[in-house]
Amino acid sequence: LRQKLAGRCPTVPEALELTEDRSGAIFSFACRAGGRLARADRRVISSLGRYGRHIGMAWQIAEDLATISGMSSEQLEDLAANDRPNLVVCLGAEIDPGIASDWTALTRDPDPGRAERLIERVLASGAVERGRERMHWEAWSARKTLQTGLEPSPHREVLDHIAGTLLT
Repeated sequence: LRQKLAGRCPTVPEALELTEDRSGAIFSFACRAGGRLARADRRVISSLGRYGRHIGMAWQIAEDLATISGMSSEQLEDLAANDRPNLVVCLGAEIDPGIASDWTALTRDPDPGRAERLIERVLASGAVERGRERMHWEAWSARKTLQTGLEPSPHREVLDHIAGTLLT
């Protein structure tokens, strides 16, 4: 997918797929590995994997939200030069198609002024609020997975607390 996206702004589904393939997969693996080390049964390991995928995506979205809110034009130029789209930029492009054009232009020709205008457009588009909604959905899904897949325990409470911090 990454090669297919080179030089253009991904759609929101493509950006979410990248998020799931990166952070979602890493967190899912870590949670499943913990279950295996604890000799949990397959149902619990599967639930831990789903929890990890959701919490990994929520974490990545939280990072994207924090990044775009405090990002400098140089940081955005670096993301564009390395074809590393931020989900919030992609959400903004869905609202304001000019954001996608600006992103594409920035991947081809780094320009601090264009990068600064792009940040302003993304922030003005309402994409941060949409990103926050998606982060909350992922954190809620992680919590729901725990409630339906794991018996009550101190370990489940800790995992639930982690997800709950992303809902505030």
